[in-house]
Amino acid sequence: MWLLNLVFTMPEKPKGAPSVLFPIINILALNTIILILSNAIMLRSKKEQTEAELANLKIKHLEAEQQQLIQQMQPHFLFNSLSTLKSLIKNDTELAEEYLVKLSDFLRFTVSAHENTTVMLADELQFTSDYIDLQKIRFSGSFFCQMSIPEKCKTKYKIPVYALQTLVENAIKHNAFTEARPLNLGISFQDGFLIVSNNKIPKPTSVIGNGVGLKNLKKRYSSMSNDAVKIDETPQTFTVKIKLLK
Repeated sequence: MWLLNLVFTMPEKPKGAPSVLFPIINILALNTIILILSNAIMLRSKKEQTEAELANLKIKHLEAEQQQLIQQMQPHFLFNSLSTLKSLIKNDTELAEEYLVKLSDFLRFTVSAHENTTVMLADELQFTSDYIDLQKIRFSGSFFCQMSIPEKCKTKYKIPVYALQTLVENAIKHNAFTEARPLNLGISFQDGFLIVSNNKIPKPTSVIGNGVGLKNLKKRYSSMSNDAVKIDETPQTFTVKIKLLK
């Protein structure tokens, strides 16, 4: 209002003199531009903050899912392990003692590692080796695994906790192997990827699980890395490649 009053009450300018409205219009235009830019910067900042909060919530949600899976896995795993141990105590006390040591190491890792999202590759390899040894004893003569990882890579890379163990468990869970048709698992390293491959001895469709472990691993990788979990499946083999983290 004061601007309008100023305009209408302003004395008539001399002929040829510059208009006093020009400076006012320039100031108003400049202020408007500054306000628009300020609002744009504030909106962009709020958008980035919201996106960061959503990403953080997504990661926390995936971590919660992983914890739930671990909690579901342990009772079932313990039941199978104790049943195997009971049988070994009756038939082979020396092997039962070896099995108990491996089981103790395996459980010790699960107690401390579940608090982390990633671990050193060396730690995950050791943990998975204990798990594999337990399964070799349980499925004597029908399950074999060959692991070939360069020593320098073990302390150079990290990996999502339980990632490798999940892939080994997935192979065991989805194949109907016997001594006549054993399951052969290979774990190797190539160009920054950890490769887990096995021959396929499919179970009947009615007893195959829903693959929650592998789905969960894919979700975790999508939040940690731009590299997706790669799956290559043929009628004879099933191969999974996961990018190691630096």
